[in-house]
Amino acid sequence: TISVGSNIATDAVGNSSAASSNSPSITVDNTAPTVSVGAASPSSGNSSTSFVFPVTVSGASTINLTGGDITVNNSGGGPCNNPSVTNGTTATPSVTLTNCTGDGTITISVGSNIATDAVGNSSAASSNSPSITVYNTAPTVSVSSVTPSVGNSSTSFVFSVTISDATSIDVQSGDITVNDSGGGSCNSPVVTNGTTATPSVTLSNCAGNGDISITVGAGVANNLSGSPSAASSASSAVTVDNIAPTVVVGTPSPTSGDNSSDYDFAVTVSGATSINVLATDITVTDSGGGPCDTPVVNDGTTAAPTVRLSNCTGNGDVSISVNADVATDAAGNSSSASASSTSFTVVKPCPTGYVEVKENAGYGLSRFCVMKYEAKAQRDSDDVIHPYGCDDDTNSATGFNDCSGAANNWVQNTAQPHTPVSVAEGLPWRLIDQDEAEAECRSLNTESGDTDIDSDANNDGTYDLITNDQWQVLAREAAIFPLNWDESVSGGVSTGNGGTDSNLISHGHADNSPAYPLAASSSDGDACIGTGQEVNPGVNDSCPGPGLGGWDLEKRTLRLFSGDYVWDVAGNVMEWIKYPYVGNFGSSSYISSVTFSHNSSVSFNGVSKTAYLQVGMIGDYSSLSSAPYGGLGYLDSVDTNQSLVRGGSYNYGDNSGVFTATAGELNTYSSQDLGFRCAYSF
Repeated sequence: TISVGSNIATDAVGNSSAASSNSPSITVDNTAPTVSVGAASPSSGNSSTSFVFPVTVSGASTINLTGGDITVNNSGGGPCNNPSVTNGTTATPSVTLTNCTGDGTITISVGSNIATDAVGNSSAASSNSPSITVYNTAPTVSVSSVTPSVGNSSTSFVFSVTISDATSIDVQSGDITVNDSGGGSCNSPVVTNGTTATPSVTLSNCAGNGDISITVGAGVANNLSGSPSAASSASSAVTVDNIAPTVVVGTPSPTSGDNSSDYDFAVTVSGATSINVLATDITVTDSGGGPCDTPVVNDGTTAAPTVRLSNCTGNGDVSISVNADVATDAAGNSSSASASSTSFTVVKPCPTGYVEVKENAGYGLSRFCVMKYEAKAQRDSDDVIHPYGCDDDTNSATGFNDCSGAANNWVQNTAQPHTPVSVAEGLPWRLIDQDEAEAECRSLNTESGDTDIDSDANNDGTYDLITNDQWQVLAREAAIFPLNWDESVSGGVSTGNGGTDSNLISHGHADNSPAYPLAASSSDGDACIGTGQEVNPGVNDSCPGPGLGGWDLEKRTLRLFSGDYVWDVAGNVMEWIKYPYVGNFGSSSYISSVTFSHNSSVSFNGVSKTAYLQVGMIGDYSSLSSAPYGGLGYLDSVDTNQSLVRGGSYNYGDNSGVFTATAGELNTYSSQDLGFRCAYSF
């Protein structure tokens, strides 16, 4: 309002005007209408979301808000479709944004002059609205790593999962797909920390052989806009290996040998990344050929180790196997024990002075050895061989036949003990009874007591007086071998020795010429030495005819299957057989057994006393019914004394032979034409 002050006017008479009263009021309006934009609903979303921003217009009398008045401030969330305005002429319009295709934030503002008041004031531009967040990129799920990359059924494979751009995560075992390329099946996946951005998935007890990977299914994570995660790509594959390394032991080289041989086994290890074969990993199976020295392993950390066994001192087979856990593969599988190898055979050589006799299943005998020569007496004090073989050490050399002294005087002479040896020199050890002959042979063992000797406690073989079974096997070998016969045949095999007799095997020194036993020769070619049948005595002591030693009925050597020659089995002196003897010559013998009772000189068990009394092989002896009975000898006498001697002697004549058997004396009997021979069993 306004008023006019006094005295602004006078009249004619001088009256001054008084102040006026207030005028009617006027209204002054300089406040423009205001426009504000509120928070959109929703505040976040994606391209399918309609974001509605509320607008408030105050102090306006006229409003006209259109889409063109809207400024969209894009911080990554756009672009969007053009804004649309609803109720644009009211004080509460709304602005809608749709199809916002970016990832980020957006604000809007309303331009000026969209509203005026009654006095013409126009609205200014609004401030920016609160921002909305636009998510059009879904959360990502990846399987980032797996530990370990190789394993077996006992391995736990841990797959690390990484989830990005998610506000909501829930990974469960059912969301995991196991891609099995041979490595399964496995236990169900186990998810750890499944609601975090770094879950892990564990697979265990995978029983196959091959690769396995995993995939995380879609929808395990969402972002603020509700966008679900897609399925992950397949993880890196792990390799499942449940096939353990294999260890195979090859055939030994050589497959047979003696105690001095080195036996090598080639070992092949397959499928391993780590190998360490030690001597302690080798199991030696001793089936008679051992013991051996500790195994020596060469190249034990390679795929082709070798194992060597040496100094195998037995007689029989030896095999090896490699223990478990000598090799592992990348998956941690350990090797199992190998199968047992093929065996090698240790053929233990006979002791010095002994010859080999092959095994004979019919008599239940394995390979054994016998003295090459009849036992000689070696004085222990100086290793001198007694030259005459029967009298005490003071006897003068008055004659080879001087054996009138007391029996067993060497055995009883503790001041001058002797040892039985198998050598060519000297005459056979005689004037010794059966018990003492057995004791002398058994004295060669390293064990002292009978129990330990019989069980071979030291595992070094057993010396003993030759048994009747051993003699039978020895005699059969000699009788079967063609070269021991004259020019005719043995068992249908032509021998071609060129002798003048027929169907004869040599029976050695048996004609009482000379009338004493003979020393032998270290040369097997001197097979007639001392018999008077030599080609040229002292110069060529072989028998007449071709072949080593020639051939003559008086030939003193017999060839065995081993290629060795044995001396004086058929003649020279008779030899004791180990007591007790039970009268059995083997079921495949012509006379397989006899009953111990005195028989006449005419027949035994109803068989005439000729070469028909054969304890050799079953056969037709009808052509050998008169002297010299084929040189084989025969069963000479049997009585109740049951002590057995075998072979003939220098004074036995045509009764001598490899199969000659006499059971007519007590075990305490001794004679100048009776000696002994030791055998060695492995």
